[in-house]
Amino acid sequence: MDMDSKTMRTGAAEEPHYESSNGVQLLPQEIIMDILSRLPIHFLLQCTLVSKAWRNIIVRNPIFASMQHNQALENRHKSHGLMFCLENPSKSPNLYLVERGGAPHGKLTVMYAQLTCLECWFDVIGSCNGLLCFSYYDNGVGGYCKSNRACVSNPITGECVILPSEDSKCAWISGFGFDSTRKEYKVVRVVRNRDAVLSTAEIHTLGSNSWRRIEDDPHSRTKYMRSQSDVLVNGRLHWCSFPNKPIFIFSLDMGHEQFEEVPVVTGLGSRGFIYLVDWKGCLAIVEVELMLKDDDALHIWVMKEYNVKESWTRQANVRWRPTWLYGSTGYAPFYDEGVIHDLQVTDHPRFRGRNRYRVIAHVGSLISLKTLMGKEV
Repeated sequence: MDMDSKTMRTGAAEEPHYESSNGVQLLPQEIIMDILSRLPIHFLLQCTLVSKAWRNIIVRNPIFASMQHNQALENRHKSHGLMFCLENPSKSPNLYLVERGGAPHGKLTVMYAQLTCLECWFDVIGSCNGLLCFSYYDNGVGGYCKSNRACVSNPITGECVILPSEDSKCAWISGFGFDSTRKEYKVVRVVRNRDAVLSTAEIHTLGSNSWRRIEDDPHSRTKYMRSQSDVLVNGRLHWCSFPNKPIFIFSLDMGHEQFEEVPVVTGLGSRGFIYLVDWKGCLAIVEVELMLKDDDALHIWVMKEYNVKESWTRQANVRWRPTWLYGSTGYAPFYDEGVIHDLQVTDHPRFRGRNRYRVIAHVGSLISLKTLMGKEV
């Protein structure tokens, strides 16, 4: 009986198996997929060269992409990657994904990441579940900010979608997050009409065609949202009022789309500057104490129980001056045992001698924007 007639009789094709050169069956496809889904993204891309069958699994199989995506998210606090955005004044920045081969001091792998929809200057707004959000600028006549436009991309697959914009508004893209209840990705911006005095916050759901105003909009805080959110923790985007004092942190719930103030440690920012990071799924504050000599002092505060002021714990105090730390990074190179020597990243030939780049924690994923949005991109 040939394969076609057998398929017609059973109603479905048999599960394919991979065979050795002598015809002995090895592993069924679901086991191959399970094994491959656990590999770092740079190994996976190398595996596409092994055979056509493996390439079809890795590149074209949405079930495998979902498996790999889930595995990557589950392990993101154990084996994170770093996305470096290298600034180049003469052209658009370059993106590189850095992965460590083994914790904590394994060999570093650096791979070029794709951004196919932009050929102009852009800024990284945030990383979420394997996707990156970028903003790019279009200056209007007379210096008026015509638009700060945005796009969302998976730099591994090369897919990219440009978000809608309105020329009548001046906008600042300020955050990118995920609503786990509705399984939706959302982008936040601050807008001001040409004749308006007050700014308002708006939100866009990836896959929709418009922006909508956040009704619970604290007008007094939108000025702090002109800088992008430092971190997405507990389903909320967070902004910090630093350098204004007294310092406060406020958040935006991605599901309910409501703002809320987060209690902070007393006396922050008196000796230097601060920024927020995601520390193993907890909201954390990095306070940089500026020193006149030697290395700066870094104090790491972690909110062990979200939204509980008493749970703020000083996790680490170190003296260190990483060249890429200054400015918002969304990443702190710390484990319980101490500092990981991520400075070796900047010794890589691709980064050596470059002192203008932004670093952000990023999970390499094969998930397709087409799958997330339910349509072509």
